[in-house]
Amino acid sequence: MESTNIEFDYPVYTLQQGPGFAALVGNIPGKGAQRIALVFTDQGSAEEFTQDRARGAVVKELADADQLESFLRGLPKYMQFVSLNPKGGHSPYNIEVKAMLAAAQS
Repeated sequence: MESTNIEFDYPVYTLQQGPGFAALVGNIPGKGAQRIALVFTDQGSAEEFTQDRARGAVVKELADADQLESFLRGLPKYMQFVSLNPKGGHSPYNIEVKAMLAAAQS
């Protein structure tokens, strides 16, 4: 898990699905099975994921740190991790929401 310096070039993207957002279900060491929010650093990767794994989801742009922070604060309490640039349902970068919030606020 990443919990140190996290910097983004904006915009970043997430996937809106119905009234909520698309998520992965995965195991986090020491935390067990978790629903994990998705954030992509480029639109193409988000669109590819939509075609491969999240049919019906719509790519939503988060234009700046304020929008990313709003998205993260709006996640359900049980979503404590964000998958950064997942591919094929897997992400090597599962970051705690509180670390992402800290990055968005800095």
